[in-house]
Amino acid sequence: MTIEEQIERMKHTKRLHLKGVDVFRHFRLAMLFLIIPIMNVYYITEAYLSGYPISERLENMLNMTWPCLFGALFIGYLFYDMIRFKSISVSISVEYFEKMAQELCMENGWDIDYLEKGCMIAYGGVENEGQKIVLIRTENEIRVNSLYDIENVKSGFWPSLNKKHIRKVEEKIMEYIKA
Repeated sequence: MTIEEQIERMKHTKRLHLKGVDVFRHFRLAMLFLIIPIMNVYYITEAYLSGYPISERLENMLNMTWPCLFGALFIGYLFYDMIRFKSISVSISVEYFEKMAQELCMENGWDIDYLEKGCMIAYGGVENEGQKIVLIRTENEIRVNSLYDIENVKSGFWPSLNKKHIRKVEEKIMEYIKA
């Protein structure tokens, strides 16, 4: 899938495009929490089919399964929420958007990976290694997302950095609106 197709998909779905392996990397903690419920279902099914009495163990297994299942759903929801774009209602031209994006990257030390057709993809510098910042301009809004770079093994999970980058983008947009 080309970068232009990914951008169109992100405009349509309002969330970051993750490839197959990236989905696993991003949701791996939620999947880890699902191992215990899956294994418990397997053991209960195996014991039932073999005729082993499971009434004593069933309650203990269910007591361990429900918290893990709810934990997996909660963590999965949090991680799903992280890939959604934050929308900022503003209408600016493509040229104005690209100029603002370049200034934003220069001020914060971000390396621009892609800047064309109302979209910017940049990566954080040395102090915040592994952060991926994505801006997408539509007709009447700018969509912003900052997420740890899933493809970079060294990048860490820092929600505070994500919010910090989004706040910087919001401040820059408000600065441009006032000017």
